[in-house]
Amino acid sequence: DGNGDGYGVVTITIKDGVVTECEFKTYQTDGTLKDENYGKQNGEVANADFYNKAQRAVLASQKYAENFIANGADLKKVDAISGATISYNEFLEAVRDALSKAK
Repeated sequence: DGNGDGYGVVTITIKDGVVTECEFKTYQTDGTLKDENYGKQNGEVANADFYNKAQRAVLASQKYAENFIANGADLKKVDAISGATISYNEFLEAVRDALSKAK
């Protein structure tokens, strides 16, 4: 919606009406995957605090898909992780959208 610094994409696998797999990736607004380079400037760690926070957010974001599957694909049981609340909201929206389209 333009309020964050990127977007999230979820891929869900459904077998026999049950969610069996979920993958969640976050991207910067230019389409660059938020990975081990997220938070660097020109390929370098210019600000260690900023980089560390960015990396904590990347790692926390990856936990959302894991927690979703571990909790029986129940979004109500997936809690926000400190430092990754924007990604949490992106995850919820993406999963709801994917499940709606899967019906």
